Amino acid sequence: MYYPLGRVVGVSPVVVPGFVPFQGFVPLLYSAFVSIGSMVDVDWGDLIYYFGNDPNTKAIMIYMETIGNARSFISAAREVSLRKPIYVIKPGRTAAAAAAAASHTGSLTGSDDVLTAAFKKAGVVRVDTIEQLYNMAASLDKQPLARGPRMTVITNAGGPGVITTDEIVTGGGQLAKISPEAMEKYNSFLPGAWSHNNPVDVLGDAPPEMYAKALQVAGEDHESDGMLVILTPQSVTKPTETAVELAKYAHIEGKPVYASWMGGKELEKGRQILRDAGIPVFESPDAAAKIFNYCWEYSHNLNELYEEPKTPLHSADPAEARKIIEKALAEGRNLLTENESKQLLASYGIPVVQTVVCDTVEKAMETAESMKYPVVVKLNSETITHKSDVGGVQLNIRDKEGIAQAEQVEKVSMKFFEDNAAMTKLATAFGFEMAAKDGVVMATKAF
Repeated sequence: MYYPLGRVVGVSPVVVPGFVPFQGFVPLLYSAFVSIGSMVDVDWGDLIYYFGNDPNTKAIMIYMETIGNARSFISAAREVSLRKPIYVIKPGRTAAAAAAAASHTGSLTGSDDVLTAAFKKAGVVRVDTIEQLYNMAASLDKQPLARGPRMTVITNAGGPGVITTDEIVTGGGQLAKISPEAMEKYNSFLPGAWSHNNPVDVLGDAPPEMYAKALQVAGEDHESDGMLVILTPQSVTKPTETAVELAKYAHIEGKPVYASWMGGKELEKGRQILRDAGIPVFESPDAAAKIFNYCWEYSHNLNELYEEPKTPLHSADPAEARKIIEKALAEGRNLLTENESKQLLASYGIPVVQTVVCDTVEKAMETAESMKYPVVVKLNSETITHKSDVGGVQLNIRDKEGIAQAEQVEKVSMKFFEDNAAMTKLATAFGFEMAAKDGVVMATKAF
């Protein structure tokens, strides 16, 4: 199949040719379509590096069912995304979808949460649908990246403005505040019944010049990072003439401009005028809001890529690491305890959970008091690695009585393994879990 030479590469042509029906929104030209099959010898990283250096390619769109060589992909994406946007649609979020993907590719889709975090760290934009994948590429081809999450919505009807607001906020964006200077300007030419807030409702009978003036004011407002203009057909609406006026403000430095001309074929002429001017046009305003959120998130991710990594606070101590290992070997062991493993990592400056080993219940209670409750009680064994399987991890201990009960539980575990000649030594480690706001455990620290 032949496609005219352009600036976007699509990887996985079984899916990407389906983008062609979306050409009605904002036309795109493709530089290549590539299928890599099961990635026996060529993987995502190879292609990203190749098209990252291709002068005919401005953006890379990927349909990905499996990440393959993750190290290669992340390394290439981090480098190339600094100069060319990379968009990925990665199905397999649900167990059913993952099974469907495996059924025809024979590959695993991977942990969705891990992949999402990896994409973010690599500067890759992950979208949910093929339409979003296309619209994202088309939008950034015509408009600049939003520098922040604040959007100004200009509309001639309240309902679409409310729908758009929901999409902006639920997607992590914000409705831009109207600065005092911008408010004064709006009041000077908008009718008295205008919304006096964002969304800026210019009312159903707004003439083309008023629409355009509102866009100009929003573009000059330092509180706004991007603009969406919504038009619904009403008895006195002039969609074509309004598009002509808006086209004069199609390119506002550092701020993307989007449009949603809601209606049928009678609005198509106006849509085409906007497209020709470089303004992405969406059938629904919430679709535009979704793309805006993707854009500012991408901008934010790029800024994080430019940040210099922090200098490690701890220097390596090979002598301490050697001491830990030699001690275990001298005792005839080839397996470190959990506490020894943590000490080994800490000797190289790697942050670990600090642990205090207590040989009596009295010491455990004293340690827990100094740490403040709640605490965690764990076995410290030279032979047992999966402590939870034998009742060797007691969580959320909140008082001395709880510590005493936990010790009794672990004594039962110890006795069982002594009877089975599977345990040679036991100590009890104490600590607490540090929980972040909203009850989400972000880090664990034990003493």
